[in-house]
Amino acid sequence: MQRTGFVLALLMAFSLVACTHNEEPIPQKPSTNNNGNGKGNNNNQPVPGACSDSCTDGTTCCGGKCVNITIDSDNCGKCDNKCSDLGSDLVCRNNECVKVICDEGAVRCNVANLEICRNNTWEIHTPCKDNTPVCSEEQKKCIPKPANCQEGVGRCTNNKLEICADGDYEEVKTCDNDREICDAEGKTCKLKPGVICEDDAKKCEDNKVWSCSNNTWSVVKTCTDQMCDDKAKDCVDIVCTDGEKACRDGDVYVCDSNAYTLDKNCDDTTQLCKNNECITKVCSEGDFRCNDSENRMEFCSNNEWVGSTPCRDNEYCDKGATITETVCRPLCGNGKVDTEKGELCDGSNLGDGTCASATGDSSATGNVTCNGNCKGFVTTGCQYCGDGVKNGTEVCDGSDFGPATCASVKDNEYSSGLLKCSKNCQSISTESCTNPECSPKDNFACNQTNTVLSMCDQGTWKPIQTCTKENPICKADSHNGCIAMEGACEESSIICNGNIMLGCDNGEWIHMATCSGDKPYCDQDLVQCLAAAPQCTKEGDLKCQGNTVMRCSNYQWVTDADCTKKDSGVNPVCLDGACVYSTEPCTGDALSCDSKGESVISCYEGHLYWSFNCKQSTNNTKPYCVNNGECAASANACATGAVRCNGQSYEECDAEEWVQLSNCAENVLNPTCNVSASPSDYCTAGCSKDHSICHNNSVYMCDENQAWINMESDCGLFTWCNLQWANAGNAGGRILPANGKDQNNYEGRLVCTKDVNTPLKDWVSAGAGTYNSGCDPNSCGSNKEFMNSTITLNPGTWYCTYQFRDKEYDNWYACLPNFKENNGPDGGAPIEILPTTKLDMGKIFTINIQ
Repeated sequence: MQRTGFVLALLMAFSLVACTHNEEPIPQKPSTNNNGNGKGNNNNQPVPGACSDSCTDGTTCCGGKCVNITIDSDNCGKCDNKCSDLGSDLVCRNNECVKVICDEGAVRCNVANLEICRNNTWEIHTPCKDNTPVCSEEQKKCIPKPANCQEGVGRCTNNKLEICADGDYEEVKTCDNDREICDAEGKTCKLKPGVICEDDAKKCEDNKVWSCSNNTWSVVKTCTDQMCDDKAKDCVDIVCTDGEKACRDGDVYVCDSNAYTLDKNCDDTTQLCKNNECITKVCSEGDFRCNDSENRMEFCSNNEWVGSTPCRDNEYCDKGATITETVCRPLCGNGKVDTEKGELCDGSNLGDGTCASATGDSSATGNVTCNGNCKGFVTTGCQYCGDGVKNGTEVCDGSDFGPATCASVKDNEYSSGLLKCSKNCQSISTESCTNPECSPKDNFACNQTNTVLSMCDQGTWKPIQTCTKENPICKADSHNGCIAMEGACEESSIICNGNIMLGCDNGEWIHMATCSGDKPYCDQDLVQCLAAAPQCTKEGDLKCQGNTVMRCSNYQWVTDADCTKKDSGVNPVCLDGACVYSTEPCTGDALSCDSKGESVISCYEGHLYWSFNCKQSTNNTKPYCVNNGECAASANACATGAVRCNGQSYEECDAEEWVQLSNCAENVLNPTCNVSASPSDYCTAGCSKDHSICHNNSVYMCDENQAWINMESDCGLFTWCNLQWANAGNAGGRILPANGKDQNNYEGRLVCTKDVNTPLKDWVSAGAGTYNSGCDPNSCGSNKEFMNSTITLNPGTWYCTYQFRDKEYDNWYACLPNFKENNGPDGGAPIEILPTTKLDMGKIFTINIQ
């Protein structure tokens, strides 16, 4: 029995071990509590099981599982507390069993909001407003408000006009119940039968203004040369034709009810309005540029780059701050090496120029500079073998050995003598150097300047005698030492002997001076002590070195003036030892002002030179150069009493200011300003003798003094003329002939130009117009009409008008545009066409051709 019990106990133990190692053991629900009273576990402790030690994130182990007892309806607030035991419609929220409000994730429409259920609570998911103000329960989303009517459709309701707007009807007007009735379409309030009109009411009909009085319409005004406006109920000027387009303020406008309204905005950055359409902007009006490819200055006109004066081959276009400051400047000075124009350099741009290439010596080093015409180099800054100056990689050059001496070349192997430089400046020869030891004793020698006698004392030369004026020459082979200059001399002659200057006195050479210190060089030709070998011989001589003026001073070339600092507005150069303001030739001795308006420029020997600066010469009291070479206190100053023609304006200087006395442009017969004419009238005609014109219906004849004489005879022209109508290819004009004349006395034509400033006589003609025989007295009265059917013009913007000629006097007249349908006599007085006659923009019409 004992053995059997042991086996059973072992089997039970093994079985218990196996059970505790299952992955999900299913815990058994205890039937009693710790007290054994048969009730459930009330202590909110987790039921023992496999998960009791592994639940995290605030979960609790219940029944072998980790659960959230705040929302788990089977374990609400504690394990095994089921909400279903308390009621079928309860759920667990915040550890308590509460009634179900909504299903998690459900959506609904509530007023104008779309709501969603979260944690048994309805929350706003999407507020419906603006463009989607309605919440659709069926679609579960916000949707636009359904339209109750068709947009713009009207109706009548209780004798009220209503119109559909934004999906609903809105009241527009309430009809007068006593006199009016709303029509079925809701468009207007009609008068009731028997009611014709309301007192003081107005309307437009047949281009007339009607007014109602005593239920009767009557005409109160006829619109002549105008149109009757339904809105104003009055005659108004005809502005435009409905549907007509025009460019205004850079945008496209369209005519609607006799007024232009915005039709299309043009992008100010990339577009402009042209030909009544938004087109791509090529350039902005008034802009200017340098066209490098064509070497000229251009400006923007009518959205096109228009060329101005082209620069010459030796010039380039330089864009300034303004169009007037944009000029053609010489290529020499633009900093670019224009090899195709023959330039080798330009300013600091040396191109391929080096000291080696400029001098033709491959050993040359240093810096070259560009000369004044950019076609050569200044090599004064170069160093090369043979110039007598040791520089660069040179060991020596000529007699220049730097610090090297016979003693230093071979570690004191020699102590005296002369070194020699090789031809390639790369090595030094000591063949003329002497040994340091001297012998025998009492051997004599002279120093290099031939002024000191030395004696060899124990192998070392020691000075024993210095030459004097009486005996200036050291003679090494003479125990007497210094002796007089040998040979006869010419009285008062002066020569250089080494660095000693000797003079002839009573037939003998005497010592005059020893060149030393800052002037150690005695020049044989000049017989003077100098600091260095002379570069020039005539004091005050001038020459050009590039754009710099060099002056001979103390036999050396020194800088006298830098021409480039004279005036930055031009490209000044050095010419024949002087700074030339401009290489352009000039004649006479006329004065002018420089580009800054500060200095006076004079013409001398065919070239322009700076004369003086007004600021400096007048102590800044009159710093401005005016009137072609006068210094004044103001830049606009002038000489009192002076007269000038400023274009067509005659001006006189009063208190140093220019004052206009007359504008010749306003004088039809005498439009030209001429200061050399009679003082009584500086406006002249400049006409040809016996030439005649018609002015103010009177004939004028040009006499031998080129003055117009009124012949006091009637021209017999026409009373008025106008440009009656026009479009891109056709035009017509009308005139009122003088009494007794018919259309055979006249000729009409359409003329156009691209430049409104061009005189009328030079405008392009479309050819003679044709007399309109259909313009008979019944339709035109006493008027006559001429028409041009076609005109051929190149693409662009053209300005046009109509002209008439009276064949009897052969004079042409320009007519103002009228563009009206009636034939009234107010078409405008004709403007006589003289050689300089021009029209302003208000007296022409525009044709745009693509």
